[in-house]
Amino acid sequence: MMIAWVTASAWLLTIVAAAPTPPSQPPAACETPANQRTSEIGCYLTVVEPLGSLPATPLFWHLYVYPNRAAAEAARGARGTVVESFKKIWLYTIADSDWRPVAGERIAVIGPLGIEAGKRYTARDREGRLDDVASLEQALAGVWGAFAVQNTWEAGVEGEENQGKRFAKLAREKGVQHFVYTSVGSAHRKTGIPHFDNKARVEETVRALGFPSHVIIRPVFFMENLVSAWFLNGDKLTAALDPKTKLQMIAVADIGKFGARAFEKAEEMRGQEIDIAGDAVTMPEAATVLSQALGRKIEFQQIPIAAVRQNSEDFALMLEWFERTGYNADIGSLEKRYGIKPMTLAEWARTRK
Repeated sequence: MMIAWVTASAWLLTIVAAAPTPPSQPPAACETPANQRTSEIGCYLTVVEPLGSLPATPLFWHLYVYPNRAAAEAARGARGTVVESFKKIWLYTIADSDWRPVAGERIAVIGPLGIEAGKRYTARDREGRLDDVASLEQALAGVWGAFAVQNTWEAGVEGEENQGKRFAKLAREKGVQHFVYTSVGSAHRKTGIPHFDNKARVEETVRALGFPSHVIIRPVFFMENLVSAWFLNGDKLTAALDPKTKLQMIAVADIGKFGARAFEKAEEMRGQEIDIAGDAVTMPEAATVLSQALGRKIEFQQIPIAAVRQNSEDFALMLEWFERTGYNADIGSLEKRYGIKPMTLAEWARTRK
């Protein structure tokens, strides 16, 4: 079985057992090494890394970025691979969920991966572009399941919608059996927020295509956003939110866990649409948690919504919706239903130390 994880810039990681290719399986795609590329358009193989036999414990795919290759190589450990892709230096590592490098910016943690004890594995990393139909067609050849997520802030609202619909349609044409789409919390509730409503339209496309099996995962506000320049400025946590407004949040690592579970339990989760969150806190409560994690005093500072609107009408509409309505993920039921207990904000903050 081959699973493609496709993200905003279109990384594709497959971890395959070292066994002969069945005659019925289509020829492998994206086999041209990236250093032999003749065009920016296409699907290219960035690395082939033998992993050998892997332990039976749950393993995850950790993605970090670095300012230069030397820094990435210095942080590299067992089952780690340094890759230059999309004008960035990446460290990809297969390790347990608590693994951390000595340095680097964490981008995502995906897993647990579907590993069978006793088999020898090879990691193959490929890159393509969500706006390049040919590279997507090559990448999807022979793939049983696909995981898709796009990024409004990279592609724009219309661009993200086009990428999401394009990828879903190509996946269906290429015979993908199990399609997992990561949307956004409450996308289906007609929020009026442009970068929520475009995902709702992608969801409609996924349903209409009639995949043999599909899952839609709707994560709420990312905990990682709190330490981004959008919110954390020096010792101030700034947002155009009332201090009493509770906002549901989730750690990016937990989104990966639900994505992996959608493949591990594909039959059980077939057709499900899940809003996921790990905590609900006010901005002052978040500031207190960040103070403890960062080792310095962080204070919440409420700013006028007009200041946000000057930079982004879309972002302002989202914050107003947080105040007026807000997410409604059923946090308490997630562990019972899926065997995953998402981190609280305090638990997530401790992983940042």
